[in-house]
Amino acid sequence: MTTARKAVLIVATVLLVGGSALALGAFAAADFRFENLSNTTRDWVSDTRILEPEAEAPHTAVVVRDAGGDVRFEQTDGDAFEVTCWTSSEKTVDVVDEGGVLEITGHGTSLTGLMIMKVEFQDHATVVKVPRSYTGSLTVETGSGSIDVADLDDLEAVSLTASSGSLSVLRTSAGTMSLKTSSGSIGVVGVDAEGFSARTSSGSLSLGDVEAATVETGTASGRQDLSDVRATTLDIRGSSGSIGGAGLDANETMIEATSGRVDVMFANPATDYDIAVSSTSGRVDAPSGTIGVGKRIVVRTTSGSIDLDFNVEAAPDSARRGNDGASSDGSSPSAPGAPAAPAAPAAPAAL
Repeated sequence: MTTARKAVLIVATVLLVGGSALALGAFAAADFRFENLSNTTRDWVSDTRILEPEAEAPHTAVVVRDAGGDVRFEQTDGDAFEVTCWTSSEKTVDVVDEGGVLEITGHGTSLTGLMIMKVEFQDHATVVKVPRSYTGSLTVETGSGSIDVADLDDLEAVSLTASSGSLSVLRTSAGTMSLKTSSGSIGVVGVDAEGFSARTSSGSLSLGDVEAATVETGTASGRQDLSDVRATTLDIRGSSGSIGGAGLDANETMIEATSGRVDVMFANPATDYDIAVSSTSGRVDAPSGTIGVGKRIVVRTTSGSIDLDFNVEAAPDSARRGNDGASSDGSSPSAPGAPAAPAAPAAPAAL
């Protein structure tokens, strides 16, 4: 080994050992707690407010706006709203309760100085606990913050909008529900609504156990996964993301994708549906269904393949034995072969 290489190796070893020692010392000075390593200001203060009971001062709407903070809605056994918010030198929160409308607005202040790294370990989400008796509307708008709603029943309307934050709705019922985010994901489980819509640009979308008169979903480049979705009208649109589903049931189903693959299984047998499937350049594997029946499925793609499956267990025995499908090359099922001619009787043996 040359002298220059030895010198480089020695310097690298010294830097590695020194850096490790400094890191260990900083961690020890922080009481071995990761949250104490954050270089953000640690002057956060939580404030919890309990409003008047709904029996005395009922509300009709809750509106929350926050540019960067997370927002959560939970159920409370009491009859009054509880609002917990966090404030600091970087953020203030206004809570206004007037005329039956609860309005919560988070204001972020500009940071002074140059911060090379900003790490946040603590949960500073705005938490709104909703009484069971509340049946008004929820409207939430955030920038980079996520929005979570869980265990709320019989709401009039739910509207959640985020720029880059994710949206989550669990075990909630409402008259209408609208979910929109640009780059965040959307996750929905156990929702009952008259009208439901969910749209995201570059994030993924997942629905499970959703029932509504109309269900509309849309993504630009994210994947869609739908499971046990029941609707009168089901409208699924996607650009470059794939669409997958299982246990779907609707009177009118429209699935349209540009370059994404469509791989969906429906809850009923194929004979229950009037099926129209087409792809410009993608492969198609789907049965023909029954023309003129009440339920209709339309699937269209440009370059993505299409695979449609159906619940054959729900079909009658005759339909299970039959072959009403079309192969991927578009050919029809072959006709049964003609029965073989009976063999001629053997000649009698000579005496």
